[in-house]
Amino acid sequence: MPKFVQLLVAVLALAACTASAQQAPLYRATRLDGQFSPRILNDLGQIAGIGQDGKPAIWNPDGSLLQLSGAVSQLTITGFNNQGTLVGNAVIPGYSLPQAVAWRHGGAMERLPFQGLAGFAQGINNRGDIIGYMAGAPDTRSEQVGFIQWGDGRTPQQFDDYTPQLINDLGFVIGQRSGEPGVRSWQDGAFGQSLFSNDLFIRALNNEGRVAGTQSDYHAFSLVERDGVRDMQELWFGFVSGMNNAGSVVGETEFSLAMLWYQGRAYALDHLWADPQFSGWSLLSARGINDRGEILASATGPFEEYAQFLLSPVPEPRASTLLLAGLLLLLALGRVQQKLHAN
Repeated sequence: MPKFVQLLVAVLALAACTASAQQAPLYRATRLDGQFSPRILNDLGQIAGIGQDGKPAIWNPDGSLLQLSGAVSQLTITGFNNQGTLVGNAVIPGYSLPQAVAWRHGGAMERLPFQGLAGFAQGINNRGDIIGYMAGAPDTRSEQVGFIQWGDGRTPQQFDDYTPQLINDLGFVIGQRSGEPGVRSWQDGAFGQSLFSNDLFIRALNNEGRVAGTQSDYHAFSLVERDGVRDMQELWFGFVSGMNNAGSVVGETEFSLAMLWYQGRAYALDHLWADPQFSGWSLLSARGINDRGEILASATGPFEEYAQFLLSPVPEPRASTLLLAGLLLLLALGRVQQKLHAN
């Protein structure tokens, strides 16, 4: 093959890879049932939320809705993992204050077995580890006692002076230590040396150890610390709601515009719709993003309707077109060469 042809094919392939790396995907939208109020998305595309009866429910990608049992009121959902376990806080029979509760794999409600006047589950990871805290726990010096209930059945970890807030799949925890400004990490029985400053409000944590949130001046950020060196990215002016393990971040601006941070660049999600049936709708906020790149978002319609959507990425047409063109060119040139050799 002539050198100029080899170069042309290489350029086409490089252009396709570059387009794929730099451009955020377009999204198709699934409008969620108005009888269900979505809260949290897992990596399988399932969504945990609250039905009109105030009880928890799980929406499945086939459109079915699993209603979970249990007498609860004032329910808040704070975690939902890939095994379908949902955790949150609710007032339940026999208690006047909220308690930390869980529904494992779609089963019956259970109160987490920690003693206190009130209990609050803060989240769950994909190993089944649940974090939270108790208020008014007996025989303790602290007003709040943090806990980790391990998914593998180990003896639960309790903290008299530390309140876990976020946990990743490796058991790396971000939380608040009593009497100490900012937040501190904890893992494998030891507190980390790094202390994040008090003006960073952290909302998300991934398996890389990267955190994302909002500074006190309302600048959204993404931050990871490696070997004592901080890599901090400013995202947009506004708020963070979620982040996946690839480091993509979602949230909204202070003017209620849904945002996505993807491979080093901020995008208004309104510019990434690929669904003409929802023309005229505006995405207000993005609640979460999973490892498949699906986004849970809210929007308003042309007639002041309000709805929740699951946004699913579709292939980038420019990248696939360039790759296909390069392959077709390569095949065509190969046939030409065969004919030349035959003659």
